[in-house]
Amino acid sequence: MKPAPHLDPPHWPVVVGGAGAAGLVAAIFAARGGARVLLLETRPRPGAKIRVSGGGRCNVLPSEVRLDDFHTSGSAPALRNVLFSWPLTRVRAFFEEDLRIPLKMESSGKLFPVSERPQDVVEALLAECARLDVTLTGA
Repeated sequence: MKPAPHLDPPHWPVVVGGAGAAGLVAAIFAARGGARVLLLETRPRPGAKIRVSGGGRCNVLPSEVRLDDFHTSGSAPALRNVLFSWPLTRVRAFFEEDLRIPLKMESSGKLFPVSERPQDVVEALLAECARLDVTLTGA
């Protein structure tokens, strides 16, 4: 990824705070939608929590999502819409087909990279950001 030429807000229609899993994916989809994206990260290396998730093997996804597993004091239909707006089959396809990270399901029902290397996930997300010209900048 390229360094930010300047941080002038009008220059960046989309600014994403944090280069963790959610931030990297948000930046990818904003850039795929045609936006110029500035991705802000304060840690020395993006994806720090990805590297330690799943006992250091990176549990990428659960194998199923049930509405009963989530609770809200707000609207249950809104929660359902959010949870099912990106079905797990499509999320898995994003990782396996778009990012080319083969996944395996374990008896726990969690999906891990076949390599069991969280760095593979971080590198694939960063490579996709770079391919889409997402600009990453630190503190």
